[in-house]
Amino acid sequence: MSTIKYNDINTQNIQALNNQLNELLEKAKKINQEIDETNKKAKEDIDAINAKVDDSIMKIEQMCSNLDQIEKEAEDELDALILQQANELKE
Repeated sequence: MSTIKYNDINTQNIQALNNQLNELLEKAKKINQEIDETNKKAKEDIDAINAKVDDSIMKIEQMCSNLDQIEKEAEDELDALILQQANELKE
């Protein structure tokens, strides 16, 4: 086989490998872009969930505060009734 033919075949093989590598590179770029988009969407979803969780926590804390206030008012009212009954029994 002559050197020219060998060089032609070698050049063709290199070009074919180059083409395959370029195709693989493009596929890798597309996959990377899809991963980036998926990550961005996941981050947005997580941020939305975190916002809902924070809102729910604030609502629960407000409910607990309201319950504490109701409990205090009920205790005060009960204390007043007990005091009133004690005073009535003294009379």
